[in-house]
Amino acid sequence: MEMAKITSKGQVTIPTEIMKKLNLKGGDKLVFIEKDGIVYIKSESDVEKRLQAYYSALVEKKEKDS
Repeated sequence: MEMAKITSKGQVTIPTEIMKKLNLKGGDKLVFIEKDGIVYIKSESDVEKRLQAYYSALVEKKEKDS
């Protein structure tokens, strides 16, 4: 388990090991998703890829159903 402190400006430094595991670099954008009191952190590019795959699957299904 890694820990970090929130500054008075609301900033958090992501621990180096977490950055390595998630392949994050300085300047990357993150998405915070809260569900049932748990906050999930995803890279913006990961979220974009998942959304593209989701919408592509919807389009394929719609084309098959037509």
